[in-house]
Amino acid sequence: MSGVTGDFTSATQLAAAYIGAYGMDGTITSYLAFASGLTGANPQSLPELTERVEILLQSQLTAVKQLFIEHREALIAVAEALIERDELIAEEIKELIDAADARKAIQTVINEFSPMLEISSNVKANGHVNGTGYLPSPRNSSNIGLPPTPGTGDTSALTKNDVHEQ
Repeated sequence: MSGVTGDFTSATQLAAAYIGAYGMDGTITSYLAFASGLTGANPQSLPELTERVEILLQSQLTAVKQLFIEHREALIAVAEALIERDELIAEEIKELIDAADARKAIQTVINEFSPMLEISSNVKANGHVNGTGYLPSPRNSSNIGLPPTPGTGDTSALTKNDVHEQ
């Protein structure tokens, strides 16, 4: 069988083997012991096997859907290229996926940082919401009478009253 029917058959057989033959679903009982020529039992008749296989297949379907969502850009890029060219080689597929991943990374960075880059009307040129909107210039003779610039040692603008208040 091929196509979807074959895919479902193969997936179900593999899931049943995973659970019932290889003991990889929390059990150490193998249905192979019950399917021997001695007992003639059908593994599908074992309690809960079908139910457990369905649970496993549904969980994997959910995981694959999530992968498609996470890698949507790459999936679309490969699908569009296949529609356009009918076939792709491994290197072309890798390039398409890498380019899509790069676009996704760029978009993620832009989405995360764009709120920080937007300049609000409340923000002044120095980046502060309040204040004058500019940084004061270093002390010079034109700003006599203003408080001294910290760290310059310039106290020429201080008066006796300023010294006593501090």
